Amino acid sequence: MKKKNALHMWKRIGAGALAFVMAFSAIPMYGNAAEPNASLDENLLGWYSFDEDTVNFEGGTVKNLADGKVQYDGALGALSGNQTSAISKGEGVFGASLHFEGKNAENYFRIPQIINTAKDYTVSLWIKFKTDSDTSGTSTNIVQQTGAGRTLLMVKNHKLGTYVSGQDVMAEEQVSYGEWKHVVISGEKKDESKTAFDIYVNGEKVVDQDMNLSSLTDALTDLQFGCHKNANTGYSFTGDIDSVRIYNAASDEERVQALFSEHGNAVIYPEIVQLIQDAEKLLEEGEFLEEEPEYRELSAAISRAKEMTPESSFEELMGAKQSLEDCMNAYEEALSSYPVTIKIDPDEVVQEIPDYMFGVNHRYHMDGYGSWDAENDCLFPEFKELSDSAKFGSIRYPGGIVSNLFQWKRSIGEDRETTIHGNWDEPSITPNFGVDEAASYIIDDLGGEMIYVYNFGNGSAQDAADLVEYLNCEVGENPNGGIDWAQVRADNGHPQPYGVTQFEIGNEVDEGRGYWMQDNPNQWSGGGEKYAKMYAEGARRTYTKEKVAEFDNWNTTNDKTKASNFSDGTANQKKYMRYANDVTDQEDKSKMVERDSVHVYVADKEWKIVDDLSKAGKEDVVEVNCENGEILFGDGVNGNIPANGSDIRVTYTVQKDGIADYYDAMKAVDPDVKLYSGFSNVSIAKAIYESEKAGADGGKFDGIAVHPYSRTNGQIQDSDPQFYEKILSAIDTSVVSQIESRQRELNKYWPDGSKNVCISEYGIFNHSGDVVQSQTHAIYIAENLMRFVKLHVAYTNKHCLIDFPGVDVLGPGKQALILANDNGDGTYSYYGTPSLETMKIFNTMSSTKVLKTEIKNNHTFYNEVKSIDSMVTKDDEGNIYIIAVNMERNHTKKINMVIDGRDLTGAAVKGMKLESEDVYSMNSLENPDNVKAEEFDLTCEGTSLTYEMQPHSIAAFLVTKETEEPTEGISTEVLEYALTLTENVSTEGVLESVVERYHAALTNAKDILAGVNEGDTTVTQDMVDHAWQELIKAMQYLSFKQGDKSDLEKVVALAADIEERLDTYLDDGKQAFTDALTAARKTLTDGDAMQEEVNEAWRGLLEAMANLRLKPDKSALENLINEASALSEDAYETESFGKMRTALAKAQEVFADEHADQRTVTAAEENLKDAVAKLVPVSEGVTSEENDTVTEAADKQANAAGTTAPTKADNATAGSTAKSVKTGDGAEPVAAAAVMAVAMAAVAVVWKKRTSHFM
Repeated sequence: MKKKNALHMWKRIGAGALAFVMAFSAIPMYGNAAEPNASLDENLLGWYSFDEDTVNFEGGTVKNLADGKVQYDGALGALSGNQTSAISKGEGVFGASLHFEGKNAENYFRIPQIINTAKDYTVSLWIKFKTDSDTSGTSTNIVQQTGAGRTLLMVKNHKLGTYVSGQDVMAEEQVSYGEWKHVVISGEKKDESKTAFDIYVNGEKVVDQDMNLSSLTDALTDLQFGCHKNANTGYSFTGDIDSVRIYNAASDEERVQALFSEHGNAVIYPEIVQLIQDAEKLLEEGEFLEEEPEYRELSAAISRAKEMTPESSFEELMGAKQSLEDCMNAYEEALSSYPVTIKIDPDEVVQEIPDYMFGVNHRYHMDGYGSWDAENDCLFPEFKELSDSAKFGSIRYPGGIVSNLFQWKRSIGEDRETTIHGNWDEPSITPNFGVDEAASYIIDDLGGEMIYVYNFGNGSAQDAADLVEYLNCEVGENPNGGIDWAQVRADNGHPQPYGVTQFEIGNEVDEGRGYWMQDNPNQWSGGGEKYAKMYAEGARRTYTKEKVAEFDNWNTTNDKTKASNFSDGTANQKKYMRYANDVTDQEDKSKMVERDSVHVYVADKEWKIVDDLSKAGKEDVVEVNCENGEILFGDGVNGNIPANGSDIRVTYTVQKDGIADYYDAMKAVDPDVKLYSGFSNVSIAKAIYESEKAGADGGKFDGIAVHPYSRTNGQIQDSDPQFYEKILSAIDTSVVSQIESRQRELNKYWPDGSKNVCISEYGIFNHSGDVVQSQTHAIYIAENLMRFVKLHVAYTNKHCLIDFPGVDVLGPGKQALILANDNGDGTYSYYGTPSLETMKIFNTMSSTKVLKTEIKNNHTFYNEVKSIDSMVTKDDEGNIYIIAVNMERNHTKKINMVIDGRDLTGAAVKGMKLESEDVYSMNSLENPDNVKAEEFDLTCEGTSLTYEMQPHSIAAFLVTKETEEPTEGISTEVLEYALTLTENVSTEGVLESVVERYHAALTNAKDILAGVNEGDTTVTQDMVDHAWQELIKAMQYLSFKQGDKSDLEKVVALAADIEERLDTYLDDGKQAFTDALTAARKTLTDGDAMQEEVNEAWRGLLEAMANLRLKPDKSALENLINEASALSEDAYETESFGKMRTALAKAQEVFADEHADQRTVTAAEENLKDAVAKLVPVSEGVTSEENDTVTEAADKQANAAGTTAPTKADNATAGSTAKSVKTGDGAEPVAAAAVMAVAMAAVAVVWKKRTSHFM
């Protein structure tokens, strides 16, 4: 049996549970697992515990613990290469586990020939996903059959499921990551045509599906854990697997529970700990009387649950858990009869949102999906009336995928040129609803913000910079040179800039076509690091035999009548390189196609490129324009015509721009623009951060554009009776996680919060039924918006403004806010969906300052979905806006809105509500007003605002700022006199902050006086008195003058010259000088610096300059040291050489000292010279002739060094300290002096021989 390490078990419990357990220190650790009963051994083929003695990681083998079943011993392996190192020993639910790192390799644990899914079988395993495992709709493979078999267990969107029958069968509930789960997969053949397939999680059935026997693989296969059998298919598993059991029989409830209970304490006990915390929070958040039976029963259940320990029996734990859950449900049910209280703190603003927060996505093509009247060049009035009613804060343009190849320069002016749809096999489009038409409506008419999506698919950074110039620059600025695009805009009828600041670079380029990042036109992109890196910093791309495009056609199908790469047999055909940068009107041509890289092929034969077709004959030649990618063929006379139907391809190399290039180019034109990444996979954050180019300057982007659709198609059927509840639940299980995963990654690399998520598309995806045009979608959108605000996103755009029912590329055209029905005569009939009314409420009944709120007595009506949610904001005037949504399908909810410190008795409140008879109620052409927002008024009867919300409804309230009763006879005499005192005031030379305060007080005083004179009843006497008092106080500081900075300017100028040569000075004093110069410059630009501060600044700088010391010249000292070091000690008397050695050591010390000044260096040099000059050589007999020579040489050396040679007297004196030289016992002093002279001459001879250039 497995033994559980106590310390390991404590780690498993988790931080939250550990806090509880520590509070009850008497609780023991988990005990040993009980012996499994007989039902766990019956029909057992394989049991794999993964304890140390059963796994050989080096040999790649896993021992089967089932008796006598060695043929089912397992193996560790990898699909390619040596990746088994990605499988390691982990901490299991009980003992060891197999740990997989599927993000790094495709590795597996495989059991040979053990399962046939067309027969009876059971697979039991304990599994724990790594917390950062994938949460997308791509499958993560966990258990897989080999050979012709399929995936037995996988996870998508946090939901377990199977593909064993050839189609996805998924659980409805999500599984959490980072926690152990027990999973049982059971297959039971019912008859010759049907098999019952079940999946259990922690003992509860989550999948119950009858499958056709014919859809299953009737063959014995290996069973593989960890990855798909085929390379690069889905994701590999990352996490731990433990205690795997395989049976050749199906499992009933009894066996499932027995398997779960074997290690179930490890799951149930932490769940009880969490339930205790949830229950205590429930009691705390509710406003329920303690005398109520439900309160007492829940409190008792909490106490009983706290008595449980990890060592309690499984049955005891399950009983305590069930009791606590039942009491919590009963408490919540009782709580539902109480009003839900929304407590509002009017003074605490928790965040600010932009006034363009609640917007919509609109598209240019198909004349704005029927919104644009191309004949009359205007929006259809019926559409405009509906659109205007929603008061959109922003509109995204030119749309989603359609924007990726939209060329804005083709959409302006009188003569429009067709553009390419982002899905290029779609027909090309004439952009009648172009940039000016859209911007004029969004900005001029609505007063909203345009969210512009730039065509990353075929654009360039310079072209995007031209767009910013067109949208935002004044005529004549022309920051890009070349064409003055602002003048072009003015010529097109809009002289003033539009002022567009929000840009997205591409749309979903990691989810659909990758455009220039892909290797061929038919390849779809991905979210991997390769593509993220290219998107971040751009790339030099070579396209080999790529299908050519046409000016207005990129079709790549095999239909020769439609595809752009087939010749039509006509003369002078023009084809194009798809991803050539068009630099025709640019001054900078550096990013045009590399001329030498171009090769053109017709029917797989290369045609020669010539400079001028008109000079060519009837030959296979083409003319290529590398500035715009044009490929020109001949007319049959000058250059041949490609045969009709022949396939034309081109190879070329071009430098493509990444978001870093766009960031630099667009911000160079307008620094206020913001750029969001249209590559939304989480990998983009890391790619930008780690890129030297894109990661510079704090990261060259402002955030990620995310499209958190519900992604529930195939998981929730439109006909499901609980579609309403399940789609609301998807907000928590799908939508929120998509946003949080991106924001978490952004915060990981930019913890300062400078990078944010924006929501540029969202909605119910992908459902084509009427549910998406019903009240269900309206409630769904309302709850989405409230969540988005709480998640601090930058802005939101609902998809989409208008659509033709059933036509949208997404599939569900009915999910648009406005539906357009083609009348067949160029006109359309329109009606708004309930979702349009939701947008109206949010844009009408909200402001920019989000207030702190707390909801009490809220009830959970389905899964984790609460009955009531709310958003409370206030404006600059202090008016408070409350939006509440009741998500209950069938129950009314009374809400009580309490504003701290405010008695609302008698207050008049403006309201707006959206109600419907049923959750699936909708509008139609015949009944367009069936579900409409209605305005209402109410008067508060108590201190708070109480309102009864209908089921599945939205209600909004405007509570105006509390005003004081106007005071009769307000006196303004003092205020008026104070204003007269300002008539001769001069602010010349006064500190800037004082001037600012004075002008603010003066403006306020004038405004207050004007308000009284105009009869403004909101002005009070206190406001009047405060105004003149503040004005007088501000005037008292007008004597605070700026200091004269002329001396400071001179000193700073001199210091700046020194700063340029600072490396020529010693380090001592440098930092003090730099600090003083910085402080002086700060004072120089400080408009509030007074004379004392100015004087202190230049004096401190001058003193720091004076303390600087130039680095000394040590070259002479260095030469002297080198020569002295070369002298031989044997040639000189010991005492004189010792003195020289001491002088040499001192010289070397000074030479090595980086802080030594010139005086110290010179002194060391002179001291060493002197010591060398006074060296006494060992006597070798020197003639008088030699002495004369040596003396002369010494004089020359001394003169060359700029010193005085020793005199004979000097030599005699120096010699008196040397060892005496004896010429006889009675040597006369004169003779001794002669000997000394000879000795000095010898020194000179030796010195000359050794150092001919020394001095």
